[in-house]
Amino acid sequence: MLIPLFIVFLVLLWMTWVDRERLSDGWSSYAWQPVKATVMDIRDEEIQVGHHDADGSHSRSFRGRSYTYEYEAGGRTYQSMRYSFEDEGRHEMSVFEVGDLITVYHDPSDPRRAVIRRGLGLKSLFVPVLTLLADIWLFSRWL
Repeated sequence: MLIPLFIVFLVLLWMTWVDRERLSDGWSSYAWQPVKATVMDIRDEEIQVGHHDADGSHSRSFRGRSYTYEYEAGGRTYQSMRYSFEDEGRHEMSVFEVGDLITVYHDPSDPRRAVIRRGLGLKSLFVPVLTLLADIWLFSRWL
């Protein structure tokens, strides 16, 4: 009984490991510095999610907007398109228009990196939390 659960735990651990850079960036972004930015460009696009066959089956898509914003940090001007460390951020930004002044957060150690929504959402934390709970449960059964 413990062997299949241990395999599930290893798969969850591997998924967390693969996603470690995004999780680390999302967590560290809570300390990033706020700065005002201007929305420079908006693009409406169709975003495909899932497996793509030649005929378009087994995939889903949604209309979304991608934004380019410009901000100043350390006396230099930068541009970014990143909304958050989550994949679904593009369609959450539909309220912005070109020329709008928004708050973004930039990495003080590398001002080229910026996001509009810092931190991690529930989707990003699901696998690591599930891994932790599986770990606690497995070790409690093992002892």
